[in-house]
Amino acid sequence: MRFNNLLNRLGMNKIYTMLALLILTIIISLLLLLGLAFKEKKAYEILEDYLKHLQTADYNEAVKLINVDKQDNWQNEFYKFSKDSSANAQLEQKFIQNTKLELISESTVDPDNLILKVKVIHNDGPKILQSISEDMQDAKIDVTDPEVVRTGESKEDMLKYYALDNIEAYKNIKSSNEITIEMRKKNKLFKTEWLIYPNDEFHKLAYGNISSD
Repeated sequence: MRFNNLLNRLGMNKIYTMLALLILTIIISLLLLLGLAFKEKKAYEILEDYLKHLQTADYNEAVKLINVDKQDNWQNEFYKFSKDSSANAQLEQKFIQNTKLELISESTVDPDNLILKVKVIHNDGPKILQSISEDMQDAKIDVTDPEVVRTGESKEDMLKYYALDNIEAYKNIKSSNEITIEMRKKNKLFKTEWLIYPNDEFHKLAYGNISSD
C-alpha cells in the first residue's frame, strides 16, 4: 500500500512538473510575442519599410507610415498613380524596383522629431532614355519594327516603352543622391512609432527621376 501511494505521488509530481513547464513555456512565448509587438522600430527602418511598400505597390500600408496630417494628400496621389497606365507610370514602377537606400546620418531635433540624411541609389531615368535615343538615331535599334519598339503618342513614349520592355539591359545605369527626410514620433497605447514626412524629391528619385509630359 505504501509503495502504491509512493508511485501515485511520484506520478502526480511528474504531471505537476509537466504542467508547470507547459505554463512557463506559454508565459515565455507570450512575453516574446509582446516584446515583438511593442518593439519600437528605428526611424530608418520605417523609411526602408515605406520604400518596400512602394516597390510592391502596397499603398495602403505605405500611407500608414506617413505622418497623419499628410496621409490624405498622399493617399490621393497614390490612388491616381495606381490608376495611371501611361508609359511613364509603368516605367516608374519598374525603376523603383531597383531603388536602394543607405543611411548617412541621423540628427535629433528634439525627442519627438529627427532628420534622416540618406543616399538614394536609383535608376538614372534621363540617362537611360538618352542612351536609348542615341541608339535609335544610330540605327542600333530598329524603330520601324513594332515587335522591337512599341508605338506611342510621342517619341518620349516610344523611348519609355522600349526601356520598359528592355529594363534588364539598363537596370544597372544608376545615380545616387543625398537627401533629408523628416521623421516624427507618434505615441500609441503601449509603444511609440516613427512616421515619415515624405517629400517630392524622395519620390522623384526613387521612381527614376523621370517626369511625365
